[in-house]
Amino acid sequence: LGLATGAVLGALTFNAVGISTVYVIAGYTLVVATVNFVVRERRRRLGLPL
Repeated sequence: LGLATGAVLGALTFNAVGISTVYVIAGYTLVVATVNFVVRERRRRLGLPL
C-alpha cells in the first residue's frame, strides 16, 4: 500500500510539475511576444528602423 501510494503521489507531483512547466513556458512566450510587439509598434510610431 505504501509503495502504491508513493507511486500515485509521485505521478501526481510529476503531473503537476509538468503542467506548471507548460504554463510557465506559455506565459513566458506570451510575455516575450507582447514585449516584442510593443517595442516594434513604438519604433514604428517614432519612425525608427525596426
